[in-house]
Amino acid sequence: MDHDGHEHEEEDVLCDSWSYSESGGYMDHRGVFYETRRVPGTLSERLLNLEDWKILPTATSAGCLIIRDQLQPMTPEQVAIRKTELKSIYGIDVFEDADGRWWDEKDFKIAQDTIKSNVFTSLPVVEVDPNIHHAKTPKNVQEIKNLIAVQGASHLLQLVGRTEAGKVVTMRYGSDLTSWIIGPLVDGRKVQLPEEWKIRWLIDVVRGLANLHEKGILHKDLTTNNVLFKDDHTILCDLESGPHHQLIIPPELAQGHFTEWNEKMDIYALGILMWSIENRNMSRPHRVLKAGGPFGHVMSKCLANDPKERPDLKAILLGLQELDEKTAVIRSEDVIIDTAREDQDAETDSEPVIAYQPGLCDAWAHTDRGGFLDYSDTFYEIIRRIPGTLSDRLLNERDWSVLPNVTSPGCSIDGGQINEMNAEQVGDRKAEIDKEFNVHVFEDEDGRWWDDEEFKRSQDTVASEIFQSLPVIQVDPAVHHAKTPKTVQEVKNLLAVQGLPHIIQLVGRSDKGKLVTLKFGQDLNSWIDIPAVDKEGRLTTSEERKVQWVIDIVDGLTALHEKGIYHKDLTVNNILYQEDHAVICDMECDPYSVLVVSPELAQGIVTEWNEKMDIYALGTLIWSIQNKNMPRAHRNLVADGQFASIMAGCLAINPDDRPSIAEIRVQLAKLQESTNK
Repeated sequence: MDHDGHEHEEEDVLCDSWSYSESGGYMDHRGVFYETRRVPGTLSERLLNLEDWKILPTATSAGCLIIRDQLQPMTPEQVAIRKTELKSIYGIDVFEDADGRWWDEKDFKIAQDTIKSNVFTSLPVVEVDPNIHHAKTPKNVQEIKNLIAVQGASHLLQLVGRTEAGKVVTMRYGSDLTSWIIGPLVDGRKVQLPEEWKIRWLIDVVRGLANLHEKGILHKDLTTNNVLFKDDHTILCDLESGPHHQLIIPPELAQGHFTEWNEKMDIYALGILMWSIENRNMSRPHRVLKAGGPFGHVMSKCLANDPKERPDLKAILLGLQELDEKTAVIRSEDVIIDTAREDQDAETDSEPVIAYQPGLCDAWAHTDRGGFLDYSDTFYEIIRRIPGTLSDRLLNERDWSVLPNVTSPGCSIDGGQINEMNAEQVGDRKAEIDKEFNVHVFEDEDGRWWDDEEFKRSQDTVASEIFQSLPVIQVDPAVHHAKTPKTVQEVKNLLAVQGLPHIIQLVGRSDKGKLVTLKFGQDLNSWIDIPAVDKEGRLTTSEERKVQWVIDIVDGLTALHEKGIYHKDLTVNNILYQEDHAVICDMECDPYSVLVVSPELAQGIVTEWNEKMDIYALGTLIWSIQNKNMPRAHRNLVADGQFASIMAGCLAINPDDRPSIAEIRVQLAKLQESTNK
């Protein structure tokens, strides 16, 4: 039975035949009214998830209510009363307004009262520019309050003001993820975007949700309709914070264990959103979703039936960030302008269909030497990035016309040389890449991600003599940070730098096999997410502070080099800051990050990491601090701002042209003197 009371034909599968309610579903079948209230692991849940009609209980009464595995017969009077209740809740008449939005009478009245409210009329009146603004009717006063509360917060829709016609005006941002799920279609096929974008979308979603929760705001409607994407970034929109959507009802709410929405329910909704992104599909209410794909493990945690087992946003973010570093498979499709679709109505004028596509430089899966991608049924691999050649332009330019047009199944690009590959060679190379990059990863109890080889090495480290010789420490979370060690070399390095400035300091070990260091602020990656300008238009980080951070990093790196230690992973993830000061952390010193691979390493001129490569990595880190952004692998970074000359020197293609760490320190001292005047 649908919401209008029509009976379903049996050729529909059982799980698709229910009309959904807050607690489960209901329908008429062969003259019997059925209502099920979902409880995980019981008949009530199987009825909402399985296709076979044979599991539907045979009832001789006018109706039956199914809770858990129990059937409660219903009389004709009880059925009539329940149907009336359901119609009053779900059979509401709706109408379309002038903007194409649908309302019921109650919601429309709330919207009209919102427009007249003090909080709405106090907003500045804005002249709408459709190119940069989006205007809509506000739904409720809480939506306006939430939009005001999150002004300046990252990964959330930004309020601009209101129109004289009673619309709330926000900054325009890309398209919603639902539009990606259903299309666009070209020649009957959905346009494909790079696989790595999915993880980056979710990282932004988690950051946006964390910003909401920090403000005490629950989203309650975290579906693909309410996530906007532009290239590989996303923001959350529709901040009405209620009512919640049937698609994302968690088990504890369906069972009535809780009546008010909470943070753990937003986490459950996040798990459903992950499923939708991974499967490019919309879920059905009350379904048991199969967690799979690259972030399947994170997804399964979010979708745990017991809310206590769902991770917090910090653990989810860490898992996704580590997965982003490990995942390197990107598939992208051709850009097609289709002006003559066969299925288009000949009498309908229509704009040409343009398939969305990222810039060429954003479409590569990166390797130590270059990158690879599939494009228009051709496999491309840059096996050696050489500055100033075709390989370098392919990794740095957005224009797809730079990509060589080859007739073979694939080609490898070595500097400026193109070598065609036959189908067998492409198949062999893809198998090698799949083995190298598609490593099975899992999450430990602390929310850290490992592959099998790394985890085995870590366990061997914990059992090693050098680790066991460390003093056992009673961990105080207020002053200590505890983590699982990655390698024996990490422990050796931490011992070697004890007492040295601007490097994380080892304290000992816990009785649970954790390395214990002194707690220090937070990483610079989290700083990148903080808006550069506050509500009053003031810089949130002074130029003087940035200079002091870089000075501290250089002093720490100097101390490492004096001990014969190369860092190899000098990124914002591995720099901790606290007000004006910074320290270097993560002393594994192996393997190096693809984000900081220098030209000589990419070309194979040098195979072992050295001091000049740490200087190059320092240049990319300074770029991140100057631009408040993460670099992409193998990019030609523009040196500008107050660090321009220092940055340009560090990023020199020829390692012999890069300054020594001592020379950099002298330059920074002069810069600090000039900025403090």
